[in-house]
Amino acid sequence: MKSFRSLSVFSLFFLCLHAQTVNSVVNGASFQGDVAPGSLATIFGVNLSKNPAIHASTLPIPTTLGDVQVSVNGHAAPLLYVDPTQINFQVPFEVTPGPSSVIVTSSGTSGTSFQFNVVAAAPGIFVAGASQAAAQNQNGVTNESGNPATSGSVVVVYVTGQGAVDNPVATGSPAPDSPHSMATLPFSATIGGQSAPVQFLGLSPGFVGLAQANIQVPALPSGNYPVVITVNGVASNAPEISVAAAAVFSRSRRLILASPQTCKPRTQFAPHPRTK
Repeated sequence: MKSFRSLSVFSLFFLCLHAQTVNSVVNGASFQGDVAPGSLATIFGVNLSKNPAIHASTLPIPTTLGDVQVSVNGHAAPLLYVDPTQINFQVPFEVTPGPSSVIVTSSGTSGTSFQFNVVAAAPGIFVAGASQAAAQNQNGVTNESGNPATSGSVVVVYVTGQGAVDNPVATGSPAPDSPHSMATLPFSATIGGQSAPVQFLGLSPGFVGLAQANIQVPALPSGNYPVVITVNGVASNAPEISVAAAAVFSRSRRLILASPQTCKPRTQFAPHPRTK
């Protein structure tokens, strides 16, 4: 009897040690806050997969990656990245805003349903390094302290969670080059606390769940400034972009700055959701 009891305790301990646990579902760019239909999101947990890190390599994005499947309110979610403690996925467009549940299935065994919130828009800006926004300058160069954007020029900031678009895209499929899929909810942006005109906000062509905001940089002194994108009244995280003050010449040598043309969505750069 004693040996049977010891075996039962050991078996229970083993099961608890290897039990799947979802700890959080967050925005895939900011790693915080709620998520929106069609956006990139991240699950953090324990024993989410029995396999090492796996990245999706085909389009449309598959709903099974390695030994893992994820469902949100019963809808299969495309999986971009899976490892034992993290899953990066796209929230299906079919999911409606409101209280939601996610279930992770690993090697045929489904875990406990985890409750989280889906909202109409949940903008999150991707971050490169510690605090730099994932962004391109108007000339296509990555924005960073050594390559600042000139005041008056346009930067392309990469985001997710913009909400509904006017040209719907199937869950797991890349956005088309034409026509563009533009955000339909009201949006705005600030850089360094100053209003910054948004010339375009919508899905980035060729990518799944990734959006971009083409933003004109206001007149600012040279330096690093937080950029914030607000959609439907919901503000994003606030990583920084690097800005260079516009050059000033004397009257005898006046500088003429042409107004930047409305930027079309760029496809040269799209960061993958970060992994810790």
